[in-house]
Formats: sequence, structure tokens, C-alpha cells
Amino acid sequence: MNITPVSIAVCNQKGGVGKSTFTVLLASYLHYTVGYDMLVVDCDYPQWSIHAQRERELELEAVGYNDYYKLLMVRQFKATGRRIWPVVRCMPTEALREVDRILQGGYRPRIVFYDQPGTVNAEGVIASLASKFYQKAFLSFLIS
Repeated sequence: MNITPVSIAVCNQKGGVGKSTFTVLLASYLHYTVGYDMLVVDCDYPQWSIHAQRERELELEAVGYNDYYKLLMVRQFKATGRRIWPVVRCMPTEALREVDRILQGGYRPRIVFYDQPGTVNAEGVIASLASKFYQKAFLSFLIS
């Protein structure tokens, strides 16, 4: 089945309000509990905190050589049957093209989250928010 992913921008005019935390929590819940495939696009530069966290999770020192973290990942996979959801790091001006490239590559997430910078003045934010990709309503998705 060829599903057009629902796109959700997580944004606020101020930084430090929990956009990235909210994105990670909601993406994880929908992925591991509900069973939807996710894609998270981290456009929140310069810190790109979601991408940085994922890199820390996957570092060999954290997972490869630490039995505790290995056990946690194995338990999560066994309990949910799902691998971790992918994170892409890019500038807001590149986000829509990057997602298009991923979709062309065959990955079909049900939902794409865009973690936006802490200001709508950043280049590319207004254009991406106004694009057709953000015009689907999340509530109608959950109802269907």
C-alpha cells in the first residue's frame, strides 16, 4: 500500500520550549506503541539535538561495548518488534527535498515530523510551513 505520509511541523517562536522533546516522545510513542513507521527531520540548527542524541545512542561506546545498553535495545526490539526510527539532519530549506529523496528511496513512513528552529525568521521555515506537505490535519489522520 502506497501511503502518503502525514507531515507534522513542531515549531514555536521561542527556543527551549520542548519542541525536540515533544517530537521524540510523540514519534517514539507512535512508532513503538501504535506501530506507525516514523521519520524525524531535525531542522533545529545549529544544535540539531535529536540527531545528536541519536548519534550518542548508536555510538559503539554506548551500545556496542556496554552490556546494559545492548540489553535495553534487545529488550525494546523484542517487545515491539520494531527497530529505531530514522532521523535526518538538515537545514529547513532542504527539508522537503530531503524527505522527497528518502521517499524516492523506498522508505514509506506513516508520519514525518519536522523539528523546526526556535524562530520562524530562520531561512526556509515559513516556506516549508506554507507548503502543501503541512496541509493535512493530524486529527483526521488519527481518526482514519
